Amino acid sequence: MPTPAVTKAARLHRLAALLESQASSAADLAKHFRVGKRTIHRDLHELESLGHLVETRGRRYAIRP
Repeated sequence: MPTPAVTKAARLHRLAALLESQASSAADLAKHFRVGKRTIHRDLHELESLGHLVETRGRRYAIRP
C-alpha cells in the first residue's frame, strides 16, 4: 500500500501534467483525483512553490507547458 507521501507526490505529478494539457476547475479536479476541493487548492499552491506557473482562467486552472 503506498504511503500518503508517495500518493501525494504521484497526484502532484499527474495534476501538473493534466493542467499542462487542459484547464480544469477545482471541482472537476477533485472528482478526477477523488479528493476534496481544499486538497486541490493546497496542491495548486504546492505546485506554485515548486516553480510551476499556475494560471487562473475564470474558475479554471492551467499550467503553461
